[in-house]
Amino acid sequence: MRDCIFSAAMIRAGYKDTSNADRLKKRPNISKAIKRSLLERRDACITTADAILGKLVQMTDVTIDDFIDWRGDSIELKALADINPQDLAMVKAIKQGKNSSWTLKLHDKLVVIEKIMRHLGML
Repeated sequence: MRDCIFSAAMIRAGYKDTSNADRLKKRPNISKAIKRSLLERRDACITTADAILGKLVQMTDVTIDDFIDWRGDSIELKALADINPQDLAMVKAIKQGKNSSWTLKLHDKLVVIEKIMRHLGML
C-alpha cells in the first residue's frame, strides 16, 4: 500500500472513473484487501518504531571518549576510521578553530532519554 487514498489506488489499478469508490470499498474482497494492507502497514510501522527506539538507546551510550584520545595533557580527535559509524549520529557539530584546535558538540543526551521515556509511557 503506497498511501491511504483509495481514489489514487483505483487510478493505479487502471480505473478511469473514481466516482464509484465508495461502492467499491464496500465489496467484500476489496474491503478485506484494504484491511489486510492496513494491518501490514501497521506492522511495518511497529518494526520501524522499534528500530528507531533501538537507535535512540544506542545514542545514550555514546560518550566524548568515543571521539577523542586523552594523551597526557593533550587531547586529540580519533581518526574517523576508529569511530563507530553509529556513534556519529550523536555528533551535533564539529569544527576546526584557530591553532589546529577542534570543537566537538554532541546532541543533548537528556533530550534523547526524554524521547525514550515518552515512547515507553514513563512521562
